[in-house]
Amino acid sequence: MYQSIGSKGPPYDLIDDLKLDELADPDNPEFTLTQLQEGINYHFVLTAYDEAGNESQFSNEICLKIEDSFITDCAPAIASGGGAGGSGGGCFVSTLTGGFRW
Repeated sequence: MYQSIGSKGPPYDLIDDLKLDELADPDNPEFTLTQLQEGINYHFVLTAYDEAGNESQFSNEICLKIEDSFITDCAPAIASGGGAGGSGGGCFVSTLTGGFRW
C-alpha cells in the first residue's frame, strides 16, 4: 500500500507491505490506517506481487479526507455521459476511533 499526502498522483510513499501468509483471511485482505489527520487529502494506491516477485502497476487511486470526525471521499466527482461505468478502487467503511480499514 502506498500513499501520497496532499496532491494527487505519484510520487507515492510505501506505507507497508503484507505477505499472503501474514493475512488473517487471504480471501478478504484488510489493512488498517491510523493517525490520519483531519483536513488533509490522503491518496492511496495498491500493488500486488506475483510468485516470481514482480510488482504490478498501481491500482486506481482513492482519495480520503477526514472532516468533522467522518472519513469522506475527496476525489472530485466525474461527470458521466450517461453510460454505465465507474472507477476501480477499494470498498471501505470505518470509524475514526478504530482507524481506517481498507
